[in-house]
Amino acid sequence: MSDTNYFIGIDIGGTKCAVSFGNDRMDILSNNQFATHTEKGPYYAIDEIKKCITTLKKSYDFNLLRSVGISC
Repeated sequence: MSDTNYFIGIDIGGTKCAVSFGNDRMDILSNNQFATHTEKGPYYAIDEIKKCITTLKKSYDFNLLRSVGISC
């Protein structure tokens, strides 16, 4: 069993968004960025964030996810 804890950081900006995934050893395990496309409305960015997280769930044990931070 792994003793690693995981964390997600979400940055929502006016031109781009990012979803980063790391562990308690300060390793960045994944960093996904995409254009915000504000002209498409807020649900575009929300859907892209959800896609990033869904992809991460396929590779990592989310029972070890300890927190999610969001900045905008």
